[in-house]
Amino acid sequence: MDIKEKKRYSEAFKLKVMEELRDGKWKTVADAAQAYSVSETGVRHWMKTLGFEHLNGRMIYVKTRTELDEIKRLKAEIRQLKERLA
Repeated sequence: MDIKEKKRYSEAFKLKVMEELRDGKWKTVADAAQAYSVSETGVRHWMKTLGFEHLNGRMIYVKTRTELDEIKRLKAEIRQLKERLA
């Protein structure tokens, strides 16, 4: 029977991971956890204990000018359709 080794991480390391998430180096918590071979649950716990909960569930969208124009066009179309229905 193998005894599972428990790892302990320094506060500096935890803060480094949180700052990288905040700065957008990692798209998701899972990406950061995988990069450092840490459990995703552990990283989420660090978020909670270190005050970085606002990063939880954050998604980063990169949109091109054409995508933004398409979104604007679709919103205008939806607005016109709602006006016609009213």
